[in-house]
Amino acid sequence: MWNVTAKLVQEKFFNEYQISINPFNDLCFKKARNARDSKRRELQAQADKRKVSSVALTEEELMKIKNLYLEENPDGLQKKFFFLASYELAWRGGEATNCLIKHFKYETDNNGKRTGRIEYNPIFSKTAQGGNHRLEDSKWLTTNKADLHMCPVRVLTLLLSKRTPNITCERLFLTVNPYWTKSSSSAWYKNTPIGRNEINKWTKCAAEEIGIDTKRVKITNHSTRSTVVSHLVKAGISEHQLIKITGHKNATSLKP
Repeated sequence: MWNVTAKLVQEKFFNEYQISINPFNDLCFKKARNARDSKRRELQAQADKRKVSSVALTEEELMKIKNLYLEENPDGLQKKFFFLASYELAWRGGEATNCLIKHFKYETDNNGKRTGRIEYNPIFSKTAQGGNHRLEDSKWLTTNKADLHMCPVRVLTLLLSKRTPNITCERLFLTVNPYWTKSSSSAWYKNTPIGRNEINKWTKCAAEEIGIDTKRVKITNHSTRSTVVSHLVKAGISEHQLIKITGHKNATSLKP
């Protein structure tokens, strides 16, 4: 809104008075913008003043969503890992869009043998990681021995194995090859990433499939993150530990 207003003022001065100005360098505009930013920070510190956050899913709803997708097809495999990773790594709403394969690293012992854990530690942009530009501590995907069907390590390994040698795109989630069929040996994925808008609809569409009324409650990709926070709080995790897991800037951000 600020940028649009500044542009309109700039155009008005030029069209009506033939005066060329740069609102972003103007002292009065700068003071007004700083005052706005100060008020914004003040409101952000008050949980009750924020917009309605994405609704957290129940454990039953989350499990139903995880079971929606079959790993025997390219679309199902990607979405299955997306929901496993979103929960295990407390992903932010748009984090999957920017996820690269180099963000994951298999842990090995002194003999070079895999331990069954995968380290996850991307360098976040300002958009993807709020006030922190980098996670101080890595997050980990661990082998789920109790339920291998829902094991994030196994599913990620399978997903990476479906990337053919000609795929040079570093993004984790790729566009499904439209010519893929179960009976053919066609590649599962194209060498192009899935668009942001498409990924942003995954959780909402999955919620609708299991019967959640998304017109009544706000369901987004951030809902899984809200679910993680809710479950950890109920499990008695301290705020300090929770912040290290989720990457929130401070405990105030957790209150909603």
